Amino acid sequence: MKDLKLIDAIRTRRSIRIYHKDLPVTEEQLALIIEAGLRAPSSMNRHTTRFLIIEDREMLTALGALREKGCAFLADVPVAVVLLSSPEDCALWMADAALAAGYMQLQAWDMGLGSCWAEVDGRFRPDGEPSEEYVRRLLDIPSDLKVVCVLGFGHVNGDAPERPIDSLKWEKVHRGSLDKSYK
Repeated sequence: MKDLKLIDAIRTRRSIRIYHKDLPVTEEQLALIIEAGLRAPSSMNRHTTRFLIIEDREMLTALGALREKGCAFLADVPVAVVLLSSPEDCALWMADAALAAGYMQLQAWDMGLGSCWAEVDGRFRPDGEPSEEYVRRLLDIPSDLKVVCVLGFGHVNGDAPERPIDSLKWEKVHRGSLDKSYK
């Protein structure tokens, strides 16, 4: 196997909330991001996660209001992907979608693009409306599908410094039992 240096993407990837509005994500970049999501591991290799690509500026702006805080960045991204899943299709629907999202974010970062996860499941808008119902209404998503998250993708505007290794929570790593530290 060739040395892919995936750890470099893992070490440096950050959640990006400020994007260059005028730089598009190319069709080739988008295809690789989606491919990464489709290649992510899934429970029993069933691959039940669905991906809804959103590029319409008005819809991206509306998605930026899916929660009171933390989602405004969606109004400025050139493309977002809504991850959907069905509890009826797979008991591990949330884990499968989360794995797909992580793969997509690492692929984007590897290509020099930023991304950020906007949690939908279990969140609410300022008026109390569940975020999931808001997104479902905006995008005409059927009730049998759960809206897991919305991922925004675009060109990074600013710095995204690597998190130093000594800032990692090594105290949360154990070996053999919870009373034994890893380090």
